[in-house]
Amino acid sequence: MLPKVAESFQKSGITALAYDPRTLGESDGSPRRDIDPAKHVSDLHDALTFLQKHPMVDPEQIAYWGFSFNGVVVLNAAALDKRAKCVIAVSPPTNLSYPPEHLPVLLRDAMEDREAQLAGGKPAYVPVVQTDGSCPYRWGPRTSVSEHQLAEKMALLFPTYKNEVTVQSHYRISTWRPYELIPQVAPTPVMIVTPVEDRLSPPAAQKALFDNLKIPKEHLLVPNKGHMDVFMGIGFEALMHEQVKFLRRQFKQQSSIKAIL
Repeated sequence: MLPKVAESFQKSGITALAYDPRTLGESDGSPRRDIDPAKHVSDLHDALTFLQKHPMVDPEQIAYWGFSFNGVVVLNAAALDKRAKCVIAVSPPTNLSYPPEHLPVLLRDAMEDREAQLAGGKPAYVPVVQTDGSCPYRWGPRTSVSEHQLAEKMALLFPTYKNEVTVQSHYRISTWRPYELIPQVAPTPVMIVTPVEDRLSPPAAQKALFDNLKIPKEHLLVPNKGHMDVFMGIGFEALMHEQVKFLRRQFKQQSSIKAIL
């Protein structure tokens, strides 16, 4: 799905740098599937620096773009890095918290895992989505059995993907406070893209996140689409066209070489 988005930006004359976050997919890093959102934010800063030095890219015309969890990551990156000309977040989750009754279990498991690793053991892993459709420790997103089936299907299709993350990933997410930082995106222009039928990140909650942002900002609603199919099928070209128009408005009256990551 995301390579298709990058290719569409390229066809519109916008250079796109796409990469898997560290320890995920085809990127390096060990242990595998070990998520650290703060490091993902800093990696975006480094990716922007890389693009600034690229001969095909105007260093003043670079935007951040992210989907789902990475939508929150790019909003944090834009809040901290004013070199970005603008930012687009598609279907950003609005709740990454852990219920109070489950957080102690996560913290217990995380400390036991740290002790085991210091004693020479391997990192402990949990599913991204469990067989009953829930996330471990009842973490934020409203997943269901269909998301578990999708995760298992992806594991069959893509050799670098597994339906698992480290327990330490959840520990780090539990310590992250991204929503406190997001209002500081201003004055960088921001577009929030919300599928009207998004079940994992409710549109009303995305609207509340958008309302909490200062201008300049734009909210794009995508009809007849949910979280996982927002870039699939009919409507893809129209959705990409609206994002490209937003980028061009921000890059207006500057040189024609633009970039997004």
